[in-house]
Amino acid sequence: MDGDTPRSAFRVQQHNCNAHDSVHGGVLMTFADYTLCLGANMGESESVATVS
Repeated sequence: MDGDTPRSAFRVQQHNCNAHDSVHGGVLMTFADYTLCLGANMGESESVATVS
């Protein structure tokens, strides 16, 4: 948390890429899911789910 703002970063490495040298969609979705959870619980350790 940066004050009241959740912040996350992801450094793309070769093993995160597909055969087209683009970031694999599943990797991006995992990062988005993690970031949404940070925003949903404002950095607390409470469990949340973004998909049902």
